Amino acid sequence: MGKDPHTGADPIRGVHPNSVMVTLSDFQRRLRTDAGEREVDISANHAMWLPAQRHAGENIGQSATHTIFIELKGDAAGVVDGRVVGPTT
Repeated sequence: MGKDPHTGADPIRGVHPNSVMVTLSDFQRRLRTDAGEREVDISANHAMWLPAQRHAGENIGQSATHTIFIELKGDAAGVVDGRVVGPTT
């Protein structure tokens, strides 16, 4: 994975509980897990389900990525599944 072309930052590695992701900008990202990778191209102004997961994300688009995550807590947070990558679209 390369550095973010807009910020020069290393790819972001993260763990997310079950969440709702709200996109504030159009973006293209490459998401990787131990099980594989997936490229996503998502438009601004969408809300979508993001199952609990661990992944590394790389910006592969022409603009920065801006999102809001509403993360569930407690039992609703779910269990990270290493086979899951990205939002349910």
